[in-house]
Amino acid sequence: MTSHPVSLKFNLTLGLTAAFLAAASPVAAQSADRAKLEADPAKLEEQAKLAEMAKLEEMAKAEYQAKLEEEQAKAESQAKLEEARAADKTVFAGEKSPVQSSANPFKLDIVAPVMAAASDETSTAFQKETLPGLSEYLQKTLGDKVAGDDSRLLLDPSKLKLQEKSDVRVYFLGGETKYSNTLGFNTTGSGVFSGNPQLIFPDATSAVSTYDPANDPKRSSSAPLAPGDFVNLGRMDAGTLLDFFLISNGANGGSDVFSTNPSANKDGISHAIAFAYSMANSPLLVIGFEDLYSWDGADRDFNDLLFAIDIRPVDPRDLTATPEPAMATTLFGLLGLAMQRRARRSTATS
Repeated sequence: MTSHPVSLKFNLTLGLTAAFLAAASPVAAQSADRAKLEADPAKLEEQAKLAEMAKLEEMAKAEYQAKLEEEQAKAESQAKLEEARAADKTVFAGEKSPVQSSANPFKLDIVAPVMAAASDETSTAFQKETLPGLSEYLQKTLGDKVAGDDSRLLLDPSKLKLQEKSDVRVYFLGGETKYSNTLGFNTTGSGVFSGNPQLIFPDATSAVSTYDPANDPKRSSSAPLAPGDFVNLGRMDAGTLLDFFLISNGANGGSDVFSTNPSANKDGISHAIAFAYSMANSPLLVIGFEDLYSWDGADRDFNDLLFAIDIRPVDPRDLTATPEPAMATTLFGLLGLAMQRRARRSTATS
């Protein structure tokens, strides 16, 4: 048996013990690595740079994530704001007419400015596609001194109630009268002495009595309207009851008021007739007023002031139902018809 010197055995034992302790102890391994790095400053500096870069990268990722979340929150908030604005914004727009009447009978509030005919997409379509045929129909049906058949077209005011939230616009169509009449509406009463009456057309006077595509009437302080001019009444809640009223010669100081509700009129009779006139995607409710009391020699031609009501998205047929036979005010004889405009104009009668 070969024998080794004691010193050699001791060295071997010490080396094995150190190796075992280094392998078994992470702290010892880290100390060994650090010792090596300290012996090599270049590697130590490189590791420090790598650690710094990793830290900066993590910070950049966190900052980017926070910024992304902030932008997403802003986008969601903006979307909600736009949605809210869209919910409140009327579908109708337009540009103000260059002439606004200064008339203010009964010192009532004016609901909104008069907008010029064909000044937005909706009114342009109305002016080109609907108003010519509608004016022709009205001339035949409600011509001057032609008494309207109010046994069939009398307005039942109790039925003019919105079934859903709607945007409402009123178009001026014309009128044949010597008076400068005023048109208004009321949603919580009848006429001007109750509820919340507001003016639509303070002076519903025009240089022409009806629309003529070949004639471009000039607006003036004494004749501020042109056929097709309109007023946006705004967005109204479901359940809103619409009462329209005429102030006879209101722009010149007149004070006789006629409501679509006959019970609010002094003579107790209806001064308005109404019917539907279909246009693409949205029928119109057309109303004609008589501006004299029965004892003042009213001719009951119901064309002293003519206007059309555009209600989106409600079909006027949803505003009313045919009254019971016992009621004197049978409403909208033409409402049930779904004919093309040309066919209706050729067959409908007053």
